[in-house]
Amino acid sequence: MLFARRFASAPKLDIVQQAFIRKIRAFKAKLQAAESNSVKLPANVVASIDEEIASIKARDGLQHLSTKAPTEAKLGKEISSLF
Repeated sequence: MLFARRFASAPKLDIVQQAFIRKIRAFKAKLQAAESNSVKLPANVVASIDEEIASIKARDGLQHLSTKAPTEAKLGKEISSLF
């Protein structure tokens, strides 16, 4: 066979690689745990969001819509799926 391949076992990881993998796994576990918790937003952040919403509504002529800024934030699964 001209193009025969040899399949070797997975390469062994050195100490630095092992340390990075442990850190990444620990970080991933923290992210997954954080997905179930929501965080209360500070009043100044909520006020800033309200101002932005009002600005967008005025700019786009959407004053007839009733909107309210969220008071809590939650980490989405999209973030932890990156790890």
